Parts: sequence; C-alpha cells; structure tokens
Amino acid sequence: MLISVYDPTGKNADAFSMDNMVETATKKILSDTERTSITTIAGKEDSANKSTSVTTDQASNVKYPSVKSVFDWASGLFGTISNLNLKAPLASPTFTGNVTVPTPSA
Repeated sequence: MLISVYDPTGKNADAFSMDNMVETATKKILSDTERTSITTIAGKEDSANKSTSVTTDQASNVKYPSVKSVFDWASGLFGTISNLNLKAPLASPTFTGNVTVPTPSA
C-alpha cells in the first residue's frame, strides 16, 4: 500500500493508535449507542421486569424468570408427572366401583 493511501494527512504515526484516530459526524470510532452500552451496560436485565412466578407471568414477553421461580415451576411439573404413577395402567387397569360402558345408539 502506498504511504499516500495509508497516511494521506502525513501524520507519520501509528494508524492503529486510538490517539491518532479522528471522529467526524459520519465517521465514528464508536457510535453513541455503543458508547452508552459500554458505560451503562445497556441491555442488562432490568429487575423491574423480573418475574417470581412463571405461572402468573406466562403470557409476558417482557419479564424474565428468577431461578427460584423456574425451579418451583419445574418442581411442580415433575410432581404432577410422578403422580401419574399412581394412576391405573392402560394395558391392564383395575377398576373400582360400578363400571358402566356406553351403549351405541341405533
């Protein structure tokens, strides 16, 4: 690369040094949004949007669940699944009480 391309203003300096870079209105090293993101860590979780109940906030696309609320929800789900073991097996169910079978209509 010719020096006229690499160093058009004749700085004779390190082109990759941040001290030698010049920002203009259209040519920026970082955008204002990037600067804000770096200084305020934009995009972090906002505690105002924390849900403590997955069931209550299940329709929300804004809230994020706490670890405990996910754990509680999953524990309840697995508790329901384990209760299925208490049901009669489909292959050979044991019936109690009076079993009635529907009769087809003519």
